[in-house]
Amino acid sequence: MLEAVQAAALARLSAWGEAFSDDSPEDSPAAPPGDVTDQPQDFAAPRQTTSEDVRTGLVELLGMAEDLERGIDELSEQLPIVAAATHRGSSADGCVAVTVTGGGEVREIHYDRAWLGRAHEASIGRHTQLAFAAAYEAAARSGVEQFIANSRLGELQRAMQDPLGYARRSGRSS
Repeated sequence: MLEAVQAAALARLSAWGEAFSDDSPEDSPAAPPGDVTDQPQDFAAPRQTTSEDVRTGLVELLGMAEDLERGIDELSEQLPIVAAATHRGSSADGCVAVTVTGGGEVREIHYDRAWLGRAHEASIGRHTQLAFAAAYEAAARSGVEQFIANSRLGELQRAMQDPLGYARRSGRSS
C-alpha cells in the first residue's frame, strides 16, 4: 500500500512540474511583431507566465518534494504500529465479536457459546456479518487508510489532486 501511495504522489508531483514548465516563456517561441502580446493587457485576459513565476513554482515543488519525503518517513515509522493495532466489533446483542487489525487482517472471531448452541444458522451468519462490519468500521475510523489520509502525505496528496487548480488558487497561474 505504501508503494502505491508513493507512486501516486510522485505522479502528481510530476504533473505539478509539467504544469509550471509547460507555460514557461523559455519554452515558448517568441511572438512575432504586432502579435497580441504587444497590445495593452486587458484585465480579463490571462497574463504571461514569467521566469519569476517559474522560479516560484519550482521553489513550491521543492517544498512539496521535501514534504513528500518527510511524509514517507512518517508513514514508514508509524504505519507498522497503526497496521498492528486491533479493533473490535460485535453484533447488536454481542453474541458475535470480531477483532481485526488496522490493516484489515482478522485476528479473532468469538461466539457466545450458549447462544451458538441454540441459534439458527441464518442467524449465526447475519450476526457474524454484523460483527465483521462493525470491526471494519472501527478499523476504518483509525486504521491504515485513515492514518494515511490524516498524515502529511495525505495532505500533500490532496493538494496535488489538481496541480493547475492549486497553482491558480495560490496565484501562480493565470
